[in-house]
Amino acid sequence: TIEEDYSEISSGIEDLFEKINSVIDMVNSLTEKGALFQGNASVTQIKSQIFSALNPLIELGIVNISDDGKYSLNSDVVNQLAEEEPETLKNALSEVKNNLNTLAEGLSETFEVYKNTQDQIIQKIDEEIKNKQIALQKEEDKLRREFAQIEALMYNNEQLKNRLQSMVVPLSEMTKK
Repeated sequence: TIEEDYSEISSGIEDLFEKINSVIDMVNSLTEKGALFQGNASVTQIKSQIFSALNPLIELGIVNISDDGKYSLNSDVVNQLAEEEPETLKNALSEVKNNLNTLAEGLSETFEVYKNTQDQIIQKIDEEIKNKQIALQKEEDKLRREFAQIEALMYNNEQLKNRLQSMVVPLSEMTKK
């Protein structure tokens, strides 16, 4: 008879949990107070979605969950299932694989929508900056023209003052005689 080899199953599940725990750490750091995604439901729900995806393993008792929400393997249960109910273990692992694939696809779509939304916001902000720069340039040009007109008026006033002063002197000389 042909027997399936389950010897590497524990290490494979442990590797999976390490990766999941790193995702949980990342989600925690991104959603903590003052972080980029604080309060963002799409990101904060990732942890509960992972929990749901792992439910077939949780129901079999394969998964230990610590107080901080990290996953670890109950290797005794895995070894027992591998020996006594290998088909149950195989089916649970297959279901978890499908669940995680579906979760990853859904998250990919969610983050693509989020990225596109953020790109649109950035584009609008860039357009506003460009429009403000154009408006500032127009205002600067207008103020420069007004300043040039004021300088011209001041020059004309100075010229007029000089002419009037030059006229006042001869008039005063005329009145002396």
